Amino acid sequence: MFGVTARTEILRYLLFHQRFTVPANALAEDTRYTKRSIAEACESLVQAGVLTAKTVANRFYYSLTDPGALEGFVGSVPAIAPDWSALFRVVGMIREVGEADENRSAEALAVEVHQAVLTIGDDLVDLGIHGPRRTRGVGILSEWDQWSSELMTDLASGDWPAGEPSLPVSADSDRRVRM
Repeated sequence: MFGVTARTEILRYLLFHQRFTVPANALAEDTRYTKRSIAEACESLVQAGVLTAKTVANRFYYSLTDPGALEGFVGSVPAIAPDWSALFRVVGMIREVGEADENRSAEALAVEVHQAVLTIGDDLVDLGIHGPRRTRGVGILSEWDQWSSELMTDLASGDWPAGEPSLPVSADSDRRVRM
């Protein structure tokens, strides 16, 4: 609807985080645009009356001026809105470990699974998903198999993983400020 620009990503991000006033550097990090691009896009959205800017010390914080109007224009926000990049990294790692399963001894695969759990740890935290229970040695293989099967089943059926809290779209973050 708006194309692929920093403005679009800013609006998307703020629609999913309506309760927060967000600093420009957090927008840059989460949208993967440069701080300069974000600052310029935010300034044009402020001038258009779409965003409200607040300055605290030397930092600019942004929020939607009228979230309801924007949501009315683009449509309602989906109930589930994960960090897709993080989710794809987790799913990709599950796939990689599954492919490696055929060619490795149990001991070598256990080392790979332990490394995989460490690699996707931050993504799991960002997504609000608990990882497999950590055990020593080859014991992690059964934990990984059960965890990855349950996660993929939930995702394939369109459910957020069973027993998990709702997605952290509305969760507090140290980069966001309620104002």
